[in-house]
Amino acid sequence: MVARSGRVSYRGLVAAVIVALLGVGAGCTTIGPLQGNDLPRDVQIVGGGFRINWIAPTDGTVYLFEKKSGKIVETESLSEGDSYEFEMDLDEEVTRTFENAFGVSMEEAKLVLYFKPASLKSDTP
Repeated sequence: MVARSGRVSYRGLVAAVIVALLGVGAGCTTIGPLQGNDLPRDVQIVGGGFRINWIAPTDGTVYLFEKKSGKIVETESLSEGDSYEFEMDLDEEVTRTFENAFGVSMEEAKLVLYFKPASLKSDTP
C-alpha cells in the first residue's frame, strides 16, 4: 500500500487490509490494527490527504493515520532524505475495501501523515 511505486491499486489495498486484519507487518512497512492512542509522543503533522509526497528531513518514522476511525493505516521507517509517497485510487472497489477496513466512508476519511524523528544517541542514557 505504500508508496514508492506511486499509486495504490485495488490488489494492493486488499492485500494491505488482509495484512492489517492479521496484524502482520511486511518489510520496513508495518500495517496493523494500531489505534490513534498508539501514536508515539512528540509526533509532528507533516502532511495528509489521499496523495502525499514528502521527504524526511532526518531519520525517523512516518505514521499514516486515519483520523475519523482513530486507526494507523501504516508506518514506515525513513532515513534522512528518503521520500514517502502515497496515492490512493478512489475507484469504487478501493473505496468499498477502505470503508470496510476502517469503518469510515471515503467522504469522511481524513488521512494525516505524522513524523517522529529518531532519537539521537545523545538523547539516550
